[in-house]
Amino acid sequence: MLTGLCKPWEIAVLTLAILGIVDRALGDDLYSSDEDYFANDFSTNDFLASDETDDFEALLELPIEELMEVEVTGSTMTSKSIVTAPSSVTVFNQQRIKELGVDKLHELANYVPGFQSYLSSGWSHNHSISVRGRRISSALTDVLLLIDGHRINNARTGGASSAVPTFPLSQVERVEFIRGPGASIYGSNAMIGVINIITRKNANQATLAYGTHNRKTADLLVNDDLGSIEVSLVAHHDSDNGETYDVISNNTQSIVELRDKREFSDIIFNLAWQQTEVNLQYYENASKGYFLEGSTPDKDNRRESNLFSARLNQGFDWLSVDSNVSLEYQLSHLTLHGQVQEQGTFNLLSDPPSDAPLMTDVNFDDIEGYRVFWLNNWPLSDRQSFQFGTEYRFQKVRKTYAKSNFDIAALAEQSFPIASSDTMSIPTLVQEATTRDIWGLFGQYQHDITHATQLTLGLRYDRYASIGSEVSPRASLVHSFNNHHSIKLTYGRAFRAPAENELFLVNNPVIVGNPDLKPETVSTWEAVWLAQWQQTFISLGYFENHFTDSILLAPSDTGKLVFDNVRLKDSRGMELELHHHFNARWSSRLTAMHLFNNAQESFKEADTVGSISINYHQPNWQANLSSVYQGARETVISNSDRIKLNDYWLLNGKLAYQWTSEWSTNLQIKNLLDKSYDTPNNNAPMNNPVPNRGREFLASVSYQF
Repeated sequence: MLTGLCKPWEIAVLTLAILGIVDRALGDDLYSSDEDYFANDFSTNDFLASDETDDFEALLELPIEELMEVEVTGSTMTSKSIVTAPSSVTVFNQQRIKELGVDKLHELANYVPGFQSYLSSGWSHNHSISVRGRRISSALTDVLLLIDGHRINNARTGGASSAVPTFPLSQVERVEFIRGPGASIYGSNAMIGVINIITRKNANQATLAYGTHNRKTADLLVNDDLGSIEVSLVAHHDSDNGETYDVISNNTQSIVELRDKREFSDIIFNLAWQQTEVNLQYYENASKGYFLEGSTPDKDNRRESNLFSARLNQGFDWLSVDSNVSLEYQLSHLTLHGQVQEQGTFNLLSDPPSDAPLMTDVNFDDIEGYRVFWLNNWPLSDRQSFQFGTEYRFQKVRKTYAKSNFDIAALAEQSFPIASSDTMSIPTLVQEATTRDIWGLFGQYQHDITHATQLTLGLRYDRYASIGSEVSPRASLVHSFNNHHSIKLTYGRAFRAPAENELFLVNNPVIVGNPDLKPETVSTWEAVWLAQWQQTFISLGYFENHFTDSILLAPSDTGKLVFDNVRLKDSRGMELELHHHFNARWSSRLTAMHLFNNAQESFKEADTVGSISINYHQPNWQANLSSVYQGARETVISNSDRIKLNDYWLLNGKLAYQWTSEWSTNLQIKNLLDKSYDTPNNNAPMNNPVPNRGREFLASVSYQF
């Protein structure tokens, strides 16, 4: 009833008015003015944990100008502020994250201008992230994901979403969403964005939560000093039974009941001693009874993946240069089991005749990556610095066979009748074995021309064995006109090398690889205006992307989809981010992006996205109401026609209360209005778009020790 009478923004305004009355009723006797509130010494509050209270109250006391000085390292590999970083960047620290009613990385991305994320039909937690309306695949291939310096993008797919699909925000100390090219320092995959995550290493906390669909989560964060050695550990487990959906099968048109059951676990261990650091990360996730890579929905579909990453970082000084050498190793696995075609599909096309459904088992085992990275920072003067280094990567993908009850290779070649079996005993090569050497060399010059003007120039050379070489330049000028107004002018060129599955995927009835692919590239121009006052910050930016040799799935003469280099239409758009503190208790945040034009091939992305968040704070509790908007999209259905998906607003909320210095609780509500909405499917056309979850509750209790 409520949704029929009010729009989400109207509900937000109504809630603000109600909370404002409560605020006036409860708060007038506490502080006579906002100035008194900001000037108050909150360290005497006995209700709040001392470390978190000090951090949060300190944030409240800071004017917006100082909030914009929050550290950004992912843009240049050196410490910058949001204002001086030569990129369009949005930063969330742990306190800002805790205010919102979301708990996963892909959900937080929807509060960043230019970013959008939604559930697809690859698997039950396939929430791929796109930047500025460009989505080529569901694997997050053109955005580089860094977690504590680890390059998480997978060697086989080039993407990060299959390995770490739902990274928990409870583990994040700071996350930087960087829009635009980053290849001048990172190389391939940092094509249209970089997500740089720094995990928490200074907390001792245990959290348990329970919610809708029998969701259970547990978090443990431990930090300790063993003499001169600092040790930290973060661990997380999350599982739920999923929501039930009735969807139409691809072939028989019958109704299939499925659940988006999910399970995710990870552990991150860090050890630091003087200039030596060891970091270990392990992630695993599983889904069952859902779609599988966009194929026929079935209760027996199963997908499991895991990733292990180890990194040794050693710092040292020579002459006047600060230097770091990193050695990294990554090992990942992916297992797929499921129904590709329904019962009876090949009854007249198999020998011996079989009306069994086409089932497959695929194990992409022991996908390995090695990396040596040497970074140097040379301060040339008080106003000039030069960063330079080199990188070597080696990646290895093993030959992979699928086991099935039908001859998939014969099916791919349409050589009928195809062999059949009563067991999963027919092997088919689906991924060729490959190894690849990757070399990179880069340099970056930063010069504070005056106290108000900063220049950044960068250049990187990459050489991919058997693919070729790429040069990625970068130039940026940041100028502050006065204490309130600044402008950023940036140019960058970036690339993404084709992934191993795009090159050497074989014997697939629907999609095949193309060993002749070239790297795809983009040239990006940006202009960003920044305005800041004591209580308000505004960032308004304009960008243009010019793509060359984009890698897309295109129809071939055989009727299959093949990866190919195509010319994409250039895209351009505007982004807005606004922060405002009404007073010491009330704050708000607004984001928006609009694309003036975008490639037709990106029809699954919305041209307009945005968010609004309103936060209310009292000394021992806080409330947040936020809404995410995603514009209209299209998706492909089984007859290859496109259908339009309506735009939607999602309303989220959170209430948090600190009982003592050790104990706290919070209630998180996602999709507060129980909105029913659909999102685009994966590459494989289906009879219906992807249904999404309704209202979800999650209640948690935390203990700090």
